[in-house]
Amino acid sequence: MGHLLTRAIMLTNADQVIATSTGDTLHADQFGQLGHTLDEAMTMIRKSVHGLKDEGTDFRAMVEDAMATAKQSDVEIRLSNAIDAVPSHVAHAFTAVIREALTNTIRHSAASEAHVHLIDLPGLWQLIVQDNGGVPERGRVASMGIGIADIEERARALDGTATCGYHNGGWRVFMSVPKTAERNMR
Repeated sequence: MGHLLTRAIMLTNADQVIATSTGDTLHADQFGQLGHTLDEAMTMIRKSVHGLKDEGTDFRAMVEDAMATAKQSDVEIRLSNAIDAVPSHVAHAFTAVIREALTNTIRHSAASEAHVHLIDLPGLWQLIVQDNGGVPERGRVASMGIGIADIEERARALDGTATCGYHNGGWRVFMSVPKTAERNMR
């Protein structure tokens, strides 16, 4: 895919030069925009491929990125991160769960705040996302949605566990992954 994008970038740049040299500013501008878009696509592919390798995974940046959309809401998001680095597959699972949990908090609760805890213990890593959204009115019980099933599936894929439910005046997502997942990725 990278080779195809490189070829498209080169052809677009060549067409931009021709359009500019012939005075066709409209097409020169369009080729410039297309070239910029292709450059962005190439950068995204490089980041994705680089991110698949553990040494290319910036866990802290991934966590901040996962929290970015939620920070634009009215819900105050706090982070306690005691994990410096995890294998790429654990980083991707944790950040997907953070994104899902915070999205659910914003969409489905009356929470004013949520706290993301990342804990590094001797034999495992833990993720806790706790909000203060309260419990639903009597008779309104949250259904097990696709997002919750996805969280549990991500934990199982890493030989870990996840529980989601009402806890301490709000909704909590708790995920625990053994550090053996570092060696036993499925």
